[in-house]
Amino acid sequence: MNEKQRNWLRMYKNVTLVLDDNQEIVETVAPAKEGRLLLKENTEDIDDLNAVQLKSSEGITADKLVVKNDYIGSILKVCDGTKGFAASAGNNTLLGMVNYTEYKLNRMSELQLVNAGKVVYDAAIPHKEGLAGLMVSEQDLELLMTKRATFNAMIPKKREAVGISKTATRNMEEIFIETNDFLKKKMDNIMLAFRTTHPDFYQQYLSARIILDLGHGGEHTKEEPEQEQDS
Repeated sequence: MNEKQRNWLRMYKNVTLVLDDNQEIVETVAPAKEGRLLLKENTEDIDDLNAVQLKSSEGITADKLVVKNDYIGSILKVCDGTKGFAASAGNNTLLGMVNYTEYKLNRMSELQLVNAGKVVYDAAIPHKEGLAGLMVSEQDLELLMTKRATFNAMIPKKREAVGISKTATRNMEEIFIETNDFLKKKMDNIMLAFRTTHPDFYQQYLSARIILDLGHGGEHTKEEPEQEQDS
């Protein structure tokens, strides 16, 4: 939600408060009654969508980092044993296939890191008997693939959270457009019914319809309803 939308939302809530405080008067005019309910519903929907927008993906990022570090640790354990085995056997091809360091793994893209684990596993598995003598068990090899699958499953989660937030933003923009259009073209005109019958209430409504910019250290009038304010 941007600053302009926050100012609009404050105005909606001010108007809703005036209408709620004068509900008995409002309900004497059916279109005003319906307008009060529509404004209240739209305001609640905006609050709900804003909550979705603000839902932090920091937790997802933190969880992914834990899983990533655990996965990298598993890759390095298999790499270390395989490097020792390859060096002792004079197998330079195998040595080159598992020549990963923690520094290199940490700077890979997520997709590259997923693939690196598979490369290491595929290189090591034909030599699992020999690797057992260098502290890499068959269980370590299978654990590498399990951690790889766990890390791979977490990759879309932040994208999903961002996608949900973007959808909420689009939906919210539609509600703001609808609500502003309704207030200006319908509700302001409907409220004219109270200008002479309930002038104090009508003036409260007009005051609530003023949009105040509270985002720059003070109150600044940004817009007023176009209706005349004289009674």
